[in-house]
This record gives sequence, structure tokens and C-alpha cells, in this order.
Amino acid sequence: MAENATKCSAADGVTQTFDFRHGMPLMVRAVDFNALHAECQKLRKDAERYRWLRDLLAVEDVARLVDEHAQWSWCETDPAESAKTDTAVDKAMAASRAVGAA
Repeated sequence: MAENATKCSAADGVTQTFDFRHGMPLMVRAVDFNALHAECQKLRKDAERYRWLRDLLAVEDVARLVDEHAQWSWCETDPAESAKTDTAVDKAMAASRAVGAA
């Protein structure tokens, strides 16, 4: 988000003006802005998980995981299992930060 963008937390769908230095004012509904902001936060968290795993794994590990996944690629991904994986990675990330801070 631009440094000088006006933050908005309205949920009534009223159109707000967000003033950006690099262009003309942007008209956007507050609820749309809030939805996009929430999606951005989710994507940032996913990117943080990816970078943490990427830095942890060797290239050979990634290649092995890709090969194993290819064997099961016809299966539907269970959202509950994905959420469990996210939680497990989040816990491991927090534990590694705690060890690094100690």
C-alpha cells in the first residue's frame, strides 16, 4: 500500500477516495478495499511460509517432494489438510524464531 494512501475500515460499501502521489485519485468501495487488503495479508503469510520452507530445504528435497506429489496429483487437495499443514509450518516457524532469539 502506498505510504500516503488513506486507510479505510468502513463496512458499509460507501465509495472512498484513496489519494496516491503517483497517479490520480482512485475511487474504490471501502468493502472492496478491505477484501483486497485481507487477501493481501493471506498471500503475504503464504509467501512467508514458502520462503521459510525454501530456505530450509535442499534442492534435492524439493525435487523429491515434487516427484512424490506428481504421483498423487490426480487427488483433490483437502482444505482441512491444507489448513493443518499451514498450522504445522506456522508452529515450526515460531519455534525456529524462538530458538534464534534465545
